[in-house]
Amino acid sequence: MVSIRPKVFERNRIIVLKYTGILLLLLGSLLSPTLTWSQEQDFGSWVNASVEYEAWKGVDLSFTPELRFDENLSRLRNMQADVVAQYKINKTYNTGAVLRVGQVQRDSGWQGRQRIQLFVGGKWKIMKDLDFSYKSRVQFAFDQQSRTRDADLNSNIRNKFGISFDGIKKTKFSASYEFFHGIQRGEFLEWQDWRLAFEVERKLNKRNFISVGWIVQTEFTTPRVRRDNILVLSYKFVVPSKF
Repeated sequence: MVSIRPKVFERNRIIVLKYTGILLLLLGSLLSPTLTWSQEQDFGSWVNASVEYEAWKGVDLSFTPELRFDENLSRLRNMQADVVAQYKINKTYNTGAVLRVGQVQRDSGWQGRQRIQLFVGGKWKIMKDLDFSYKSRVQFAFDQQSRTRDADLNSNIRNKFGISFDGIKKTKFSASYEFFHGIQRGEFLEWQDWRLAFEVERKLNKRNFISVGWIVQTEFTTPRVRRDNILVLSYKFVVPSKF
């Protein structure tokens, strides 16, 4: 007797991929009017490496230094490092904090930037191999004297919606859409930025991961609306819990 389960599973996987693609195309069509507003465009790259460690049951710590290039990769704009503490409340929800310390290059030279971020999020399974996630973050910059166009370093509220698919062995595909809203006086809840991101992560072995991503980000608060296209290259090492 021939089992039909593999065929059914493969058919369901194709259906998931098809509808995920349709969803992303619909999202892109919704954003297309916004893209046409952009008058300034730039290509950049973010390169980072992270180390993760499960310090206690349900508590993960990580350290991620990163370099960010802009002006069509001709200039190093940001040097920064994140220290993250995350607590897994249960299989669905998590919360935590992020401290970022870095330097940003301005016309007057390099300037220090620090901010702290608090977050809460969750992940829900839609069907086999396909998950939906949501994360809400509020972040506060320590130095507000001069605003940077990097939304990651300003005080704001961020809401991120994402989907991920891991039906291929050792490979994970993900896409997300994120809103940035101001929290300072005179701009409270003002929609300032949006970010559309795609990523492919590959598991090399039990401890090592690499990923390639693409980000499209648009900022509305500048005199001329600015759109950035960013290539993201990442490496992650997971430290053994009994280290």
